[in-house]
Amino acid sequence: MDQMERDPEKLWKKDNNHWNQAGMEDHTGSELDEKSSYSFFQHLKFQAIFAIIIFVALFAASHVKHPVIEQSKGWLKTELDRSFDFVAIAVWYEELFQGSPSFIPSFGNKSELALAKQPANEAVAPLEDGVLLHSFAELLNGVEIAGDKQAPVKAVEKGRVILVPEQKDSVIIQHANQRLSIYTRLGEVDVEVSDWVEAGSVIGRLAPIAGEDYSVLFLAMKQGDQYIDPLGVVTLE
Repeated sequence: MDQMERDPEKLWKKDNNHWNQAGMEDHTGSELDEKSSYSFFQHLKFQAIFAIIIFVALFAASHVKHPVIEQSKGWLKTELDRSFDFVAIAVWYEELFQGSPSFIPSFGNKSELALAKQPANEAVAPLEDGVLLHSFAELLNGVEIAGDKQAPVKAVEKGRVILVPEQKDSVIIQHANQRLSIYTRLGEVDVEVSDWVEAGSVIGRLAPIAGEDYSVLFLAMKQGDQYIDPLGVVTLE
């Protein structure tokens, strides 16, 4: 009998709270919208203030002469000029993930990993029949080697070309074991950045010297951050 009397219309008329509940829900929703809008503009205001503070700090740092600021500028410039060690990244990635990150183009051909894993190999003289003009003891950062006029210059070890300047007068090659070879006073360059070269591969030709029948190569090598004597790695014979 009770089930027959549960008329929906009677229940609706009997319960008046549904209007109050609906009104409360609408009020709560509007409050949430206002709070959300306030939070957004408050966050935007904090971002603008923070950006202004950073801009003022950078502007002041660029115009204020102070030993600490000058030292910081020098450190920043050194770090920005430093060559990125892709070989070390390749070794780290291989050890951690057991593979190379193929989604990065420079790693896709495995050249970085191959360079990192290659054993130390016998070096090749950069010039054929080259003659030492100035030793490492004299220059402290490399050697000068005389060769035939516009003679071809060879990579001393296998590696990857990491720098060829716009003037095309020098080449820097990254080798295994954090070693770099630097070739300057070139008149012609036959390689490009990211090229993989073998030991003995021709990377360019020496620049001619006016009035002379010979050319001169400046060769430098670095082990990590230190210059080393190239003739401790290669021989001119």
